[in-house]
Amino acid sequence: MNNLVADGKQRELLVAMNDKLNRLIEIEVGEDRGQMLTGGIDAGWEVTPETMAGA
Repeated sequence: MNNLVADGKQRELLVAMNDKLNRLIEIEVGEDRGQMLTGGIDAGWEVTPETMAGA
């Protein structure tokens, strides 16, 4: 397997695809606080500054 992005030749495509993915996540999920993970926020998945401090 070859990482076609590692050499930098596909940087524009990578950035465009990442932007598209981020837009789709915003449309489908909204603010991603972990609510889409198994058990959701009730299972302790909520992403907050406090939970990210240990990341």
